[in-house]
Formats: sequence, structure tokens, C-alpha cells
Amino acid sequence: MENETNKIPGIGDQPEETPLYGYRNREVFYFYDQDKGYIQKVVPHNNIVQVLIKHGWDVSEDKIEGIRKKAEAGLVSPIAFHMARCLMDTVTLAGYSGFPKWRVRRHLKPSVYKKLDEKTKKRYAEVFGTSVREMEQLTSSDQTEKGAQ
Repeated sequence: MENETNKIPGIGDQPEETPLYGYRNREVFYFYDQDKGYIQKVVPHNNIVQVLIKHGWDVSEDKIEGIRKKAEAGLVSPIAFHMARCLMDTVTLAGYSGFPKWRVRRHLKPSVYKKLDEKTKKRYAEVFGTSVREMEQLTSSDQTEKGAQ
């Protein structure tokens, strides 16, 4: 007979649903069993949560595409596009690149970006996991891999 402490009310009680988008997001819950100590249970998200997650990613992708168009039009630097692609803000990028926040914000301006030396651009490219050439062409290695498939 199954130990009643292994049951978490509302967790895993629902029947398995088929994934809406071909993948299944999961969540880990921890609970305490007096015999075994802490136990984890991995529970797949239901379809409602999948829709919410998918909507969040769709909004992010729309934002990234908008910034890409601005970068192609010369309104922002390529750093802005890759910063959005990597889901970073200026504070996060400053932390990873080692530049002060004010310099990162300044480098988002296309006029300032054009004057950056190769060493600075390379530092940003390393943070974004791409080359300087790919960074300036608004592509990345993960996009070229997707296109090759």
C-alpha cells in the first residue's frame, strides 16, 4: 500500500495530457516523508500552463524580431539585438562583459558602436557566444544551425 505522505494534494492527481507543442515542460516539487526524508516529484505541466509558457516565448520572440528590425534600420546597435536574443538587460550584460552599465548603454547607440575597437566588439561577441562578423550581420551560430537542418 502506498504511503499517504507521498501524495501531494493537487500534484500529479490529474491524468497525463498530451503535449500541445510537441514538448513537455516539467516542474519539480519537494515534500517531506518521515521515513525517507525529502523526496522530489517531477510533474509535467498541464496544457493550460503550456499555453502560458508558449505565449511568453511568443512575446519574447516578437520583441527580439522588433529589435532586429531596428538594428537593421540602424536605429540601435547589433549589441541591442544580441542582448535581447540572449534575454539580457544592460545590467546583466555589464556583469558578463565587465563593462560598466553606462558604457553598455552607450554602446547600444549605433554611432558609438561604429567607433568601437575590435577588442571591445570581440568581448561582446564572446558573451553572446558568436563571432564579431556574425554579431554585426545580426546572426548567431544557433540560427545558422537551425537553417542548416
